[in-house]
Amino acid sequence: MPLTAITDRRRTKQAFESLKRRLYNGARRYVRNVGYQGESLDLPVWWREDEGFWSTLRPIENRYWVSFGTTDPLRTNALSIACEINPPLEGVNKSIAGMFATDSRRRICLTHSGKIGGGRRGVGQTAFLEQFRGADAMAGITMPDGSVRPMIVIGAVDDPSFPAQVGHFVREVERVKALLTATEDRRSTGAPPRTRFSPEFAGKRRPYLMEGAVEADAKHGLVVEEIARLLAERNRRYANDRNRDLYILDGRGRMTHLFEVKTGVDSTSVYTAVGQLMLNGEAEAAVPRRMLILPARPDRKTAAALAKLGIEVVTYEWRDNRPVFRHLDQLD
Repeated sequence: MPLTAITDRRRTKQAFESLKRRLYNGARRYVRNVGYQGESLDLPVWWREDEGFWSTLRPIENRYWVSFGTTDPLRTNALSIACEINPPLEGVNKSIAGMFATDSRRRICLTHSGKIGGGRRGVGQTAFLEQFRGADAMAGITMPDGSVRPMIVIGAVDDPSFPAQVGHFVREVERVKALLTATEDRRSTGAPPRTRFSPEFAGKRRPYLMEGAVEADAKHGLVVEEIARLLAERNRRYANDRNRDLYILDGRGRMTHLFEVKTGVDSTSVYTAVGQLMLNGEAEAAVPRRMLILPARPDRKTAAALAKLGIEVVTYEWRDNRPVFRHLDQLD
């Protein structure tokens, strides 16, 4: 069932106030010079240290201005905006990227169309959605006229992990902007791309939402990033790209481990993971170890089939909104 757009002025204001409380609660307030579109203003910003982003929210003209950045305000007085998620004050305005919506449980969700401004050639909505992970399976938002608009669902505002999901989205916007900018630079210089890990946006990966799907799907990127953190602790060299959640490289740049993360153990999730692991693994000169990361063990028959295919299963559980893995030491 699709999400439903919030377009009524009173309900949109209520959604905005809920969003502001959620982002400001527990954050530290600073006044900093925020630059945007060739101008700058001294504005209050709220820094969330655990999630690594600041935000500033206020109504302006025909929209709610919801801006984010990742620079710690303690380090500088001048801040740059990484991305904006600006819902209209009321109605539908497709020139504005943000929108509030409600799910089947009438919870407020924050969504984004993928329209970003880069200030440089090659940066825009089309290019962003081509590189953004999960953009080919965006959620459908039902508009007042009955039409359905595809939008990226960042998360439900009352979800305990919502601030982390916002942080992931902000960094994903930064990643894609940097990638698109570097692509333009390489076209003029001929320089090869760099291999690196980019924290993944923790957002929707299926076109429609059902009960519980927001929480599960929106945490996909959180699982990927936690694996990356653990690998960094072990001094392992790792990277990811649009098609592969994560992989480990040896000293010569060869892939040794390939990861696919799923937030469910349903047959669709497992079958999709198998296809991704098998095809992406076979594309390498030497087949890497194929690692399937699941929130629970699959049934006995499925587990036996995975083992026969050479796919290793690592499971995790959620503790205090953080994934905790079982047997991840098998990577060694």
